[in-house]
Amino acid sequence: MKVYVLVCEARYDGGQEDAVIHVYSTLERAREELKQAIREELTEGTYFGDMYAERRGDLEITENKNSWEIYEKGWGDYASCRIIEQEVIE
Repeated sequence: MKVYVLVCEARYDGGQEDAVIHVYSTLERAREELKQAIREELTEGTYFGDMYAERRGDLEITENKNSWEIYEKGWGDYASCRIIEQEVIE
């Protein structure tokens, strides 16, 4: 049986790196949650959301169907999410 692991990592304003992991039974569900995570990161009032609205040129964004990353150019702050397919070991 396969599962799809959504790994989201971030560091804001030079602080501590943080990671959140969620596991889904289908790739489609994991992709839906990836899209939701992106929306949340870019929401006005969030660290990257405000930058995205005001200084989009200061950000580098990379995206495909199973991953997304944003970081502030010249700084160590970033947020990323990626889907990893894993086989369940019994």
